[in-house]
Amino acid sequence: MPVWASELSTRLMEVAQIERLLVQLAREAERSAVFVDDDFLDGNGGPVFYDTIKKLNDPARLTPRFEELLMEKLNDQQVEALLLFFESTLGQQIIELELSAREVMFDDEVEQSVRQQVAQNGTPDLVLRMMDEGDLVERNVIDAMSSLRQFYMGQLDGGLSDFSKSDVETLLAETEEPMRIDTQIWLESFLTFAYSPLNEGDLTTYIELWETQTGKAYDTALFYAFATLFDEIGFATGQLVARLSRVSDI
Repeated sequence: MPVWASELSTRLMEVAQIERLLVQLAREAERSAVFVDDDFLDGNGGPVFYDTIKKLNDPARLTPRFEELLMEKLNDQQVEALLLFFESTLGQQIIELELSAREVMFDDEVEQSVRQQVAQNGTPDLVLRMMDEGDLVERNVIDAMSSLRQFYMGQLDGGLSDFSKSDVETLLAETEEPMRIDTQIWLESFLTFAYSPLNEGDLTTYIELWETQTGKAYDTALFYAFATLFDEIGFATGQLVARLSRVSDI
């Protein structure tokens, strides 16, 4: 059974192109690292900082960890049901649309253009239905706030004493609402852009998958796997910032 379960989970990882997504997330993390370097290390992070960020977000390291976390929340029967959809022509088309959209929107000019178009034309009802059904805005905000909290906790663990746990919670409270607003706008823009080639029937079929018990289980598993990884990376990045800050002080 463990061998069979591993084969199933590997098929799901491959068909969902999780490693390709993690490659894109690594690109986004490396770009965000520039702001972390500027804000917390006065731009003095240097090769050690950027090399470590690259290693922390290395898809080759994260892919097996993600698979392990994903399968903590899914059973074989659920994986088999998911494979029936995602190995279909429509399933593969949707995965390609989602990944391509994220990769294209990595360009700031493209992202701003997409945001403006959606703001002008409105968000399709089916996209809003998907967001509402999955509570996507709130769940993304909760996970992002958790990762940010772990980043600050990592700094405290690493010996920085510029702020306290109470200060962290104050900072997070100030960040939460702006983050919620931006997340709402980004999700509406991204999903509208990604699914624009689909007709209503195909998009409805996809949404109905997420409304099943199996779809909800997969959604929960994905959020759990990503949240766990982001928390781990956030904490390690905070520790890295603390370590380099101490070296700089010396």
